[in-house]
Amino acid sequence: MSDFNLKSGEEEKSDENEKQHETITLILKEERFEVDKQKLISKSQYFAALLSANYLEYQQTEHVIKYEIPTVSLQAFINWIHNDNLDTSKHELNEDFDHLLTLLELSVLFVADNLVEDITDRLEKNYLSRQYLIDIWSLAQKLNINVLQDLALAACLHHFNELPLYSSYELPREDLLKLVGNINMKSMDSHLLNTIQEWMIHHHEDTIPLKIKKIKHIDFVQAIISSENHCITNEFFIHCWDGSNFFELTSFKYPKEIIDRNISDSKNRLIGERITGHGYDLYLCGGEFGIGTGKYNTKVWRYSLISKKWFLEAEMPNRRRHMIAVFLNNKLMLVGGVGYCRQKLDSVDIYDICTGIWTEGAKIPVTFVSIPEYYIIHEKLIIYISACICMYIPDKNIWEAIPDLSHLVRKHRWDIGIQLCNVPILTLEPLSCCIDDIMDIMVLRTVTDTCNAENCEYIEKIVRATCLKYPAAFRKYFDETFFFVESSKYDKSVTILHETIVWEHDIIDKLHFHNIPIQNPHKFHRQEIFGTFFTLMDPKLLHAKKLNFIELDI
Repeated sequence: MSDFNLKSGEEEKSDENEKQHETITLILKEERFEVDKQKLISKSQYFAALLSANYLEYQQTEHVIKYEIPTVSLQAFINWIHNDNLDTSKHELNEDFDHLLTLLELSVLFVADNLVEDITDRLEKNYLSRQYLIDIWSLAQKLNINVLQDLALAACLHHFNELPLYSSYELPREDLLKLVGNINMKSMDSHLLNTIQEWMIHHHEDTIPLKIKKIKHIDFVQAIISSENHCITNEFFIHCWDGSNFFELTSFKYPKEIIDRNISDSKNRLIGERITGHGYDLYLCGGEFGIGTGKYNTKVWRYSLISKKWFLEAEMPNRRRHMIAVFLNNKLMLVGGVGYCRQKLDSVDIYDICTGIWTEGAKIPVTFVSIPEYYIIHEKLIIYISACICMYIPDKNIWEAIPDLSHLVRKHRWDIGIQLCNVPILTLEPLSCCIDDIMDIMVLRTVTDTCNAENCEYIEKIVRATCLKYPAAFRKYFDETFFFVESSKYDKSVTILHETIVWEHDIIDKLHFHNIPIQNPHKFHRQEIFGTFFTLMDPKLLHAKKLNFIELDI
């Protein structure tokens, strides 16, 4: 018979249960806190190491915390250890913010990575507003929390004009230069100069030159959504054009709520939803779960390219699908589309992402059921619907409309019997592009007048064009002319918007297309849903600096 005293299965199970319910007492000053030992070890690498066999505290049932920690913060930490609940609802907004920052420091001290992530989510959702940004960014740098640091930096750069001046004055010199020297900073020259001057007065030094190089533009990209087998994988891709390269930026999946709904009723998947972009975020809006079911996604979801997470942004005032979704400044516009019982909508809902407030825009003059061609110029939305052109002027909340395009024709070179709503729109801006199918080859198409045509392998000349001039109602807002053009190789038409007042024959002689073959064209089979490019910012360029930015002329 063996000399070993083997335990029965019930005894082993009893020992395991006892181990699972073992507690440890944390002592902070005069306060004592009982904590589940196994949960504490599993959620905090600090305590996992401290209570391991390598330390003297391994067999101890009490541990004295020698750090200066508010008792309320330690209690919140323990509550999170026990139930994963980050409950700060009892605090006022500012108290809640201060409490979160203290708890964030505690989570880093105790190496509780999941708590760091939970607090980062809370801060991103509720506190990336102007009054809190500098404090969040400074602390994130101090604690080396990269995701939170990037979220706060991106918001600081975007809202630099609105940041409280006192918070900017308190920044160390190194941090101030990280802001004013970043190519992505949005600021008026006068405000930038005033901030630097006041900072130097506050710090009693003049080490920052008053000349800062003004950047020509922020580094945006044109982005489009694609998918491969989204019905199976629920995966979508973001492809971007930066003026030189067409590349895949990243992939993402829809919010869990939508995925679960699509899986539970696969015959009535979400359709007619729209995705657009603003800064480093995607916005998913609307759509119907099966045409004619009357079951709509009425939520606006925001996806952060920095944190890689979805957040519920807002509830839509009206149900709609197959609408236009665009940003004008910081306002999301949902225009037209199809509503309940397949009703054509002429309503416009406008959401201010800074205030979280919806307003009603002027009704669009013409309705549509499929998404027409549209573009944004000079912060105005222009839509081509059949034979009509509509322009929305946000400052006045009005639409200007041209009901009959034939009045615009100045000189015919060929029959203009083109449905403008089906013709892609391009400008001579470097990022202007569209996706087209040429001879069964999917290409990214751009137009230019500057490249070396002899050495360009993607060249396609333009041979015919019809010039049209906007009427007086439009020209009081801008003087662009647009052309219907046709290429030399293929029976393909494109609308080109060109900033010129006088019709000149040599304009078209200089223009030509670039047709760049798309890799993995099968990912773009859902073009009827996501066929429109939108402006986005690449997180990889968030920390890009101005070259010689100290040499600037104001």
